[in-house]
Amino acid sequence: MAHLIGSKLGLFWSIGTLYSKLWAVKICLENVPDDKDENEILRKSSRQHRYFLEEALSIIQESMPQDCESFSDAGYGSSATPSMGHISSKLHALLEIFKSLRKAKQVRCLIFVERIITAKVIERVMKKMTWFSHFTIAYLTGTNTSVDALTPKVQKETLESFLSGKVNLLFATDVVEEGIDVPHCSSVIRFDLPKTVRSYVQSRGRARQTESQYILMLERGNKKQREQMFDIIRSEYSMTDTAIKRDPDDCVVKPCLVKETNAYYVEATGASVTADSSVSLLTKYCEMLPGDKFFSPKPMFQYILSGELYQCILTLPPNATFQTIVGPECRSAQLSRQLVCLDACKKLHQIGALNDHLLPFNEKPPQSDSDVQDRKLGAGKLEQAFNF
Repeated sequence: MAHLIGSKLGLFWSIGTLYSKLWAVKICLENVPDDKDENEILRKSSRQHRYFLEEALSIIQESMPQDCESFSDAGYGSSATPSMGHISSKLHALLEIFKSLRKAKQVRCLIFVERIITAKVIERVMKKMTWFSHFTIAYLTGTNTSVDALTPKVQKETLESFLSGKVNLLFATDVVEEGIDVPHCSSVIRFDLPKTVRSYVQSRGRARQTESQYILMLERGNKKQREQMFDIIRSEYSMTDTAIKRDPDDCVVKPCLVKETNAYYVEATGASVTADSSVSLLTKYCEMLPGDKFFSPKPMFQYILSGELYQCILTLPPNATFQTIVGPECRSAQLSRQLVCLDACKKLHQIGALNDHLLPFNEKPPQSDSDVQDRKLGAGKLEQAFNF
């Protein structure tokens, strides 16, 4: 348990040193499930979760200066703030970007983060600072099963507030990389870098306003991050170049005129049966044979293995038109079963046990358009009944 929670806390260590960690632990504590659950295992897990977080909170509070927890504008604005342990240099840089947006007439800024907890912590930190009081801040996540996730209703309301301009700064996970259209989005910031070309292109495309800006936050001197972004950008150019140079004729879908090899066709009606469908057709034929409560007509299969090849022997009920047929040798038992059934269907049609529609003679195909329509209506009623 401690390992799992510690791993989760490690995800947002980059957004702060003390002050942000404090808020992160507090938010996690708010989301700890109630320990009154009827399930004893869940109650025990919940208590362990809470105990670990309370211990972490106590350690952080003991390590902080006395005035750090009340830190707001007094700490922000000083170049020494990151080194003082209040917030990380990365979060400080983000706040500087927001500070530069204060003069803009209309601000609709979308900030992409990898984890929900990152969005929640930054939101709490900024709301503590009067410096950013003129901004309306919110966060948007997907509707997954995480306790941090928003309900569909709240997600819809938050998105509508951002679209209308009531929310200026919207922190979001990758859920809104695509499928959201904000024509007046003035800035897109990747607080956490995209991991794929698709993610990079989709998030960049959210900056729709004229003269909008797309900002990637790279750590100074971090070669791994630089190489990651260079690889993504190179891949995008390569994909674009390939698409431009592609021969248009390669995209034309040409119809396949070759009939399936393992299939039997009736030229008079166009009816066909494949190796795959022949098993069910043969079973259906057997079910149409006379039977009683002591006897249920059905096909029987016996397999012969010769080296690496299988051969299937099919035995039909005594009242069938014929009783036994041996199929070809195949590399799998399943295929040998299908092919012997296909041969049996072919033989049943040739001797008249199946009609030209490849159906047993006591089951007739629809004879007119009205019959087909009646079947469609019946199916529609059935579907409607299930919908209710």
